[in-house]
Order: sequence, then C-alpha cells, then structure tokens
Amino acid sequence: MRAGSLKHQIKIQEPTKTVDSMGSHTTNWSTYISTRAQILPVKGMEAIEHRKLEHHNVNKFWLRYYPNITADMRIKFNKRTYEILSVRNVEEKNRLVEITADELVT
Repeated sequence: MRAGSLKHQIKIQEPTKTVDSMGSHTTNWSTYISTRAQILPVKGMEAIEHRKLEHHNVNKFWLRYYPNITADMRIKFNKRTYEILSVRNVEEKNRLVEITADELVT
C-alpha cells in the first residue's frame, strides 16, 4: 500500500473497565494508536430495532500493521465511532491490517 492512500487520521481505542465506589462497572476508552488509514465503504443498511430506525455503515480500514488490534477495540474517525467487527493481518506478512468496522448511526 502506498503511503499516499493513507489519507485519514484515525484512533484505535481500547477499553478499560473500572469499578466505582458504588460497585458499578464503567468502561473508559484510551487511545491504543493514532495512525493514518485508507477508508473504503462496504455497505450501508437500515433496520428497525426496538421501534427505532437505525442506520449501519460498514467500512473497511486499511492501515500499516500494528500488533494486538482486536475486535474488543473501536475506531474513532472525526466525530464518528466504529465498532470493530474483524481484524485481518493481510497475507500474514505483518505489513498491512484490514479492519472491518460498523458505524452505528441513530
């Protein structure tokens, strides 16, 4: 992949779970990496869930290889948040990662 195609600045965030003094569990997000990526739309769809119209936008993110990216993480791009669906080390060469992620728009 050519560096010029990595046009978008993204953050991959990892969850940290904490317990407050009342015993409630809270998830906080911290940045694992901040990097550049190519973003390609895959599909968009609408569904009615719980009597509410929801829009799903599935995208592929291509970026240089970073170890330990998992589906438990999320992607922040501008003001958008994407849930990671899958992570693939392209050709198992540790050069390029393909992430499929879903932006939930309500």
